[in-house]
Amino acid sequence: MYRKIIQSAIQFIRTEPVLAVSCVLALVSMTQVPPDSGYADYINVRVIAILAGLMIVMTGLRNHGFFTLCAGRLLSKTRGAVSSAFVLVFLCFFFSMLITNDVALITFVPLTIELLGIMNRRDLCVRVVALQTIASNLGSMLTPVGNPQNLYLYELMGISFRQFVGFMAVPAALSAALLIAAVLLSVAACNGRHHMDDIEGLTFCGGRTADDDKPAKITALYIALFAVNVSAVLNLVPYYIAFAVTAVICGIADRKSLKIDYSLLATFAAFFIFIGNVGRIDFVADTLRQYVEGRELEAGIVISQFISNVPAAILLSGFTGNFRSLLYGVSAGGLGTLIASMANLISYKYIVRDSPSEAGSYIRVFTLQCMFFLVPLYIVMKVISGL
Repeated sequence: MYRKIIQSAIQFIRTEPVLAVSCVLALVSMTQVPPDSGYADYINVRVIAILAGLMIVMTGLRNHGFFTLCAGRLLSKTRGAVSSAFVLVFLCFFFSMLITNDVALITFVPLTIELLGIMNRRDLCVRVVALQTIASNLGSMLTPVGNPQNLYLYELMGISFRQFVGFMAVPAALSAALLIAAVLLSVAACNGRHHMDDIEGLTFCGGRTADDDKPAKITALYIALFAVNVSAVLNLVPYYIAFAVTAVICGIADRKSLKIDYSLLATFAAFFIFIGNVGRIDFVADTLRQYVEGRELEAGIVISQFISNVPAAILLSGFTGNFRSLLYGVSAGGLGTLIASMANLISYKYIVRDSPSEAGSYIRVFTLQCMFFLVPLYIVMKVISGL
């Protein structure tokens, strides 16, 4: 019996390492601050409800092949590996602003692996997928709905959507310029132009196409629900109404869309408990506050490398009021290690599944490419955070 429990615990840690760490931290903090009425104020229900609603909508659109169809139409206009690489990378960059970096990679990385195979250019797979991963992390930082940490910090900052985008516009523009340079240096420099077959009409990754049953109606439904959830982000619709409408309609129309990453929501809840408890332990809170205040940018980058940028945002937000610098830090912090952003692991898993022998090569290429982006982004963010 004990052996099964231990095996189950090990499997859980391997499958959900960040959730496991957050649960341990929450439990340890509870030994110092026993549960009481104060716990009711810890968990930000609004953030979790909005995030869950957006995740349901994005899962539905992805399952019904909407994003793959959009990508196929764009790619049908390209010719050659270089132009295809530009489209594949910037699909991740722009789509991640609306559908989150995780969904962008889950959608477009398998498409990329399949497409490069069709083109007989599998030699470019590691380079292009690594750039897609970076593009998703950087594109998602522009909007509050681009990734979970943005949504969380957006709520704390209490600013308008327009102000948030204004804060992130310069880093996003720099990221786009760096991506153009990176594609030219990484892909074009080692590539001769190859003719690409017309891909219009092909179905990628097992997704549905426009010829399937009722695609227009289900797509319109999800787009309408997306608008409802964005309205909740903008405080135009109460968050609980947006979530209830999304959950009920999707539960009736398409229950598969309810299969979202609940472990992410649990991670948020566990870290909320940990931060709430730590904030009530004066010595620990004062020590962390002294470390974080004035170093939000650096702390966000460094801590993200070890626990990923979503938990880093939640953790560090409890010990500073300079959320803008922290936002910059965890945005840039997604670059670096494979666990700096959980989105990074998505691409890595696809590469390993497709070609296990390229795992080491992917890590090397991804790390070097991250440094190409991280250094100039840090410099620019350091300058503008002081303005």
